Amino acid sequence: MKSINHHLTILLILVGAASTHAGAPGVPHNGIHRLARATLNSGDDARPAVTLCASDGQEYGLRAHINLAEPICASEALINGTHRLRVGLLYPRPPAEPIPCNTIESANPPLDNPYLPGNQPFRDVLQDVQQVGMVLIHQGIGGVLTPDQGPIEYAPINLTFRFPLPQPIRADQVQIACSNTTSWPCPMVESLTEIDDASYALRLSDAIPPGGCTEFTFTGVVPPVKLRYEFLPADCNMSGLSNTQDLLGLVQALNNSTANLPMNLARYDVNRNGVANTQDLLRKVQLLNGTRSTRPWNGVALTPCP
Repeated sequence: MKSINHHLTILLILVGAASTHAGAPGVPHNGIHRLARATLNSGDDARPAVTLCASDGQEYGLRAHINLAEPICASEALINGTHRLRVGLLYPRPPAEPIPCNTIESANPPLDNPYLPGNQPFRDVLQDVQQVGMVLIHQGIGGVLTPDQGPIEYAPINLTFRFPLPQPIRADQVQIACSNTTSWPCPMVESLTEIDDASYALRLSDAIPPGGCTEFTFTGVVPPVKLRYEFLPADCNMSGLSNTQDLLGLVQALNNSTANLPMNLARYDVNRNGVANTQDLLRKVQLLNGTRSTRPWNGVALTPCP
């Protein structure tokens, strides 16, 4: 039994009162969704299986009777077993490999926080400013004067998409939202440099503000994809609350010699000088008290993502 893959250009017309798919319960789905990507796999049973990535950001699985020999106007079928779907097939294209929705495959700083279980945004917990003379310089993810910590790079933000993009995305197609701007405003995009057809370097006007979450939305990707980072100075134990309990975690890491492992510098090298030692204990106390910092961080909880 041989399968034939066709890349289709289609429109989706979802007919149903409300969607029940994960991530968007109760969201009305009446109306037209323009297809982002689709793959139709046809077997000898003439019942194609279609993988659809629609403009609502969802991937749908579909089985329907479709004649691949020539274009058709429309075909109706059940989508995910719950909704009626009308597929307006404009024309079949040459055989292509299956392509689901595009996502961000990897980034530096990392997509996922290596210090916490589950899929959570990477959290910067080191100092928010460095004093140079009488001037306090912002530091953190995106800050050009923020040194790397082992394998983790803070500026620029490098990201790689799961699949090559059909056309380069531009700097004005990146939207930034910040959940906490008490210390300083949300940064702007200075440049977005294409490294290859799937990888980019994002340069910001400033570091992301501490105390909360910063969300980047890449609208030049269909459907748009998001990248999130958190920043809570002195939160070495990653509890989401900066307090004296974070001192204990740093003392333990220094005593068992794990603080200076390359991957752990992003957690324990509080003063960002490239080595974790007792000076970082002092710097953590300063951050908690608000010395050479934008504010006292003791008792401050992370503001959730916008």
